[in-house]
Amino acid sequence: RACVEGRLMAATAELRDQSEQIEVLRQALKAAAAREEEASRGSSDKEQAWSRELARARAEAADLARQQEQLLARWRAQEPRPQDVELMNELRAELTRQVFLTEQAVAAASDARESLRNCDEAYNQRFVGVRAVEASRPSTRASTPSSPRPQTSSP
Repeated sequence: RACVEGRLMAATAELRDQSEQIEVLRQALKAAAAREEEASRGSSDKEQAWSRELARARAEAADLARQQEQLLARWRAQEPRPQDVELMNELRAELTRQVFLTEQAVAAASDARESLRNCDEAYNQRFVGVRAVEASRPSTRASTPSSPRPQTSSP
């Protein structure tokens, strides 16, 4: 994967460099066109020299554009390497496994939360309700802390 990314980065850098060269040539072409315009006001020798310069710059720009297109076409037509395909398949399988485990963990947490809620409700129905009833009843015994509490059945 790192190799593919490295090759991709290298090809991208190469394309960027060529694009920059094309832009420099375009600027040179504009400058040459401006100089050509000035040369047309001057002597015919200067005019011919600038014309040759302009033609050379245009040919060089066209050549660089053609090279850039060839590199881009070659880069797009590359088949992935077998080890890259294998790595991608392994990563997809691992992602699928991780998603499955995450879904299981979320479901288990939800089940545990529901189980705790049910246990709390059962506890509250049995014990909190009994304590509330006992607290509202008048005590028939004198305070005997060591005596066991009377057992009441829940409804």
